[in-house]
Amino acid sequence: MIYDNLPELVEKDLNKLSLCPPISLSNISDPCQDLPELKREVKRLIGLLIDYGVSFFITTKGDPSFLLELPGFIDYKPKFIALTIEGTPEVLELLSPRAPSFGARVAAAGKLSGMGIDIVVRLDPVFVHLFQALYGNSWLGEIAGLLDVCRLSRRRAPSATHEGTSVWQRIYEVIYSQSPLAAKKFEQEYIYEAHWSGGGYRLRRDLRLGFHQQVRELVEARGMTYA
Repeated sequence: MIYDNLPELVEKDLNKLSLCPPISLSNISDPCQDLPELKREVKRLIGLLIDYGVSFFITTKGDPSFLLELPGFIDYKPKFIALTIEGTPEVLELLSPRAPSFGARVAAAGKLSGMGIDIVVRLDPVFVHLFQALYGNSWLGEIAGLLDVCRLSRRRAPSATHEGTSVWQRIYEVIYSQSPLAAKKFEQEYIYEAHWSGGGYRLRRDLRLGFHQQVRELVEARGMTYA
């Protein structure tokens, strides 16, 4: 469903506010899907936020370059665009077979960055065991190669884990199809953790911190920042 009156509804709320926090456009679904009706409404909404001087951010697997058609979008500073590239082409084929390809996402990141727009490259969710199932002992080298591609964008590369039991089971089955041994480690090393925002399966804390330390060193060695 596309709400063709969304900008008008948002404007009513903006007129009631004296202080507006940053607005996320990506909480329910990807706002940059290749649907003409969706692109039209997203452009209208972003144009409204720019007119009001509101900070906003977009997270997408798609191509946000249609927003370049908006007057003032490129130079508008209180915004950031996050492109999700959660793995190598082989990983994306397994996890997101119907989403835009690896090449398309990298091209979108490069295009925006090349125009001076600050972008974030999101590597999450990173499932270490899937990388190990696909690449064996060279899995960290594959992540380093992925970072070399991201370096073209010269922006942040955050990494995180994913939550949810149904998703966890799906990922387990994907890993098992590539390597039963890696799937067994995945089952042993992901544990359920309670959290104030909701419980979920996470890579065991010591392994999680070790992974972040390794990847942070790789990222910073390439002149990027890590979050």
